[in-house]
Amino acid sequence: MKINILRGVLIVLLICTFWLIFGFSSQDAPKSSSISKEVTKNIVNTFHKKDSEKSKTQRIKQLEPVIRKCAHFSIYMVVGVLLICLFNTYNLDNKKKILICITIGIVYACSDEIHQMFVNRKKR
Repeated sequence: MKINILRGVLIVLLICTFWLIFGFSSQDAPKSSSISKEVTKNIVNTFHKKDSEKSKTQRIKQLEPVIRKCAHFSIYMVVGVLLICLFNTYNLDNKKKILICITIGIVYACSDEIHQMFVNRKKR
């Protein structure tokens, strides 16, 4: 009984994470870029309060791609951890668990990229 509750919670968390990724992917490129630029600006302003505005602007330009990559990595890491946790509740061979998790992750990432292509094409 407890294992089924755990599986249910993990599935709900996975669905919520997939929904969050889908929501982010539904934003067109300018909207997505403005959000990451704002996050980067907040980070730079927090850690480099005394820098000049020119220096801050330069740091924002340098850090924005890194922040975007970290965000992508982090959200897909959450998906990976949730998948591993879910499949660890089943009595499967470790190789099979890893293969299933990697396959689900790759399929979802590919579907997300396809979704983004349609979003960006529609907004043109």
